[in-house]
Amino acid sequence: SLWTAFGCVQTSPTGMIQSFLRIILGLAGGIVLLVILYGAFLLTTSSGDPKRVQEGQEMVTSAIMGILFIIFSVIILQFIGVKLLQIPGFGT
Repeated sequence: SLWTAFGCVQTSPTGMIQSFLRIILGLAGGIVLLVILYGAFLLTTSSGDPKRVQEGQEMVTSAIMGILFIIFSVIILQFIGVKLLQIPGFGT
């Protein structure tokens, strides 16, 4: 294992992939949270302006669709890697 700014990263190939995916998923979740907060800010400060209301709604909807896409991608990768291909160490 190797200590980095992101924490302890395994030096084995499976450990590196797991650490990389964990970091990427954490960053993606943080970005989604920020986009949802910005969309909610646009909605609350729109003062009835239809263009800003629509923009805020689209941002929130897009962020939710993005996080759902990421979640289902991980589920599909887990299914393919563990159930179908039976890659050792992929499901842990």
